[in-house]
Amino acid sequence: MALSSILLTLIIIPIIVSGLAAVVFMIVALIYRMKHPPVPENTSIPTSMEVPDPPTSPEPSNAPAPIETKSFPEILKSHRTARHMSQEYIAEQLGVTRQAVSKWESGTSEPSTANLLALAKLYGISLDELVGLK
Repeated sequence: MALSSILLTLIIIPIIVSGLAAVVFMIVALIYRMKHPPVPENTSIPTSMEVPDPPTSPEPSNAPAPIETKSFPEILKSHRTARHMSQEYIAEQLGVTRQAVSKWESGTSEPSTANLLALAKLYGISLDELVGLK
């Protein structure tokens, strides 16, 4: 009896009330919640794509020169040029305009999360590498 009431609640009633879309939405939401548990309240989530500057400390005079860190637009451009890809090719692969890719590389705008994931996949690198965390 309990199984039939669950089926009635999860499948049959939504189909009757609002069609198949409600069922699909509920299944996707359930799968998402299983793969992405809620973040505990005391956990901080970064709100910026910028990499924070490392803390500075006095260096002895015989220390090696500090490693230069690249800005996000420089990282994007260096990955593209290292693979001999044009802005136009990147734009075609991502379904955006060449001007959008140019704006990302000049720092005028930033790619969406979906485009960041697509760029990392296209370049064959992790998202951390793409945004300069590795």
